[in-house]
Amino acid sequence: MISRIPFAAAFLPNQRADGDQYWIALGLIAAVDFVRLSLMGVQGSIVWPMVAFFVLAAHINRLRHAGRRADMAVVPLLVAWLAKFAAGILAMTVAVLPAFLDIMRESGVDLDDPQAVNAAAYDPALQQALSDRLSSDGELARQIAEAGIWPSTWAFWIVIALFALWFSRLGPQIRRAPPPE
Repeated sequence: MISRIPFAAAFLPNQRADGDQYWIALGLIAAVDFVRLSLMGVQGSIVWPMVAFFVLAAHINRLRHAGRRADMAVVPLLVAWLAKFAAGILAMTVAVLPAFLDIMRESGVDLDDPQAVNAAAYDPALQQALSDRLSSDGELARQIAEAGIWPSTWAFWIVIALFALWFSRLGPQIRRAPPPE
């Protein structure tokens, strides 16, 4: 039966995709995205706009098939992008924390004193020291950037999957005729 599924409806804009074509499109795009990150790592980020384009096209095609407004396809992409951004920032913050604690320790901050740690966290000199270390140590900066890749990717695809559950179940929108006069 797979030969009967028109793949253009799944990927290319200006098509219509039923629920099955929609899930196939999202599954293949997700697989390509995971392979991209596995092979390319941080450098694969340059290809991400293409992934976003095909995800958007799949949503547009599904909404068009269901008789809904195609401009609503932007909503899942924006929400997923915000989740991707938040998860990436959170993961990179957790990854940079040990380096920042090392800088505090080197500066003589007592890490067992929460007030001293809190005060040091807002110290511009320590923040500049962290910035200098990240600028000078390319390996550390790469590790921190890589720490955000997979959590942000999972966050993106989880949000897309949640919207896909909803969008795949959309039936044709039926407009009722006006009541007779």
